[in-house]
Amino acid sequence: MEFNIFSWNCQGARHPQFNRMLQEYLKIHHPAVVVLLETRVSGLRADKVIKKSSFNWSHRVEAKGFSSGIWIHWDESVRVEVLCNHSQFVHFAIRSLWTGLNAVAQGIVEPWVLLGDFNALLHTDEKQGGLVSRVATCKRFQTFLFDNNLKDLGFKGPKFTWCQGRVHELLDGVLYNASWERRYQFSSVYHLQRIKFDHWPLLLVLNDSCRPSGTETFKVFFFWLVISQWLDTLVKMCWDDNYSLVELVQQFVVDASD
Repeated sequence: MEFNIFSWNCQGARHPQFNRMLQEYLKIHHPAVVVLLETRVSGLRADKVIKKSSFNWSHRVEAKGFSSGIWIHWDESVRVEVLCNHSQFVHFAIRSLWTGLNAVAQGIVEPWVLLGDFNALLHTDEKQGGLVSRVATCKRFQTFLFDNNLKDLGFKGPKFTWCQGRVHELLDGVLYNASWERRYQFSSVYHLQRIKFDHWPLLLVLNDSCRPSGTETFKVFFFWLVISQWLDTLVKMCWDDNYSLVELVQQFVVDASD
């Protein structure tokens, strides 16, 4: 498991420059987990400050008056489980996204596809602009693909799927296993037009390679059912081990033509 954890005794999250300074740290170091100490903010005011952060999940120990306070933030690449809550510390466990997906992948033999924002890069050329420190997260992503024999389906359209300022990255994609490839080998992924938001949407177009190209029909003629003696003979021949498949087909053609 490889990721960054950021800890900061911020001496009060109510400072007007707090959020700007925090965002500067996040842009440089890209932590998966952020621990803030001595936040000195609680209640509704804390909710408003936390809402401005770039993390979707958080946990906090409320400040006592204008002192103490612990906030923990984490992104979608990990899962945090709080084991013990205390006024002066928080005991929590971190579980990686890749660890969870590895557990799900075990034993899957049917066609399986994963798509969405993996928040990680497979190759260094999947990022343009900004710092290259985020490329270090590639190893976990690459190991996950290798361990589970998964492949990247590729794409058609713009090269990157996420943009913020001058930084562009290929964070979204589609992965598949061998069973899925055999079933949907002619499928395609398209990066659609981005409208206002940071991410480009993906479109996965499935093409079932096992599906027949045309409509096949099977006909049953009424006179086959009427001539019961002929039908009985045909059924007995099919169950008789003395006749081969070729002989049965030949006899069927002769009888049907008569």
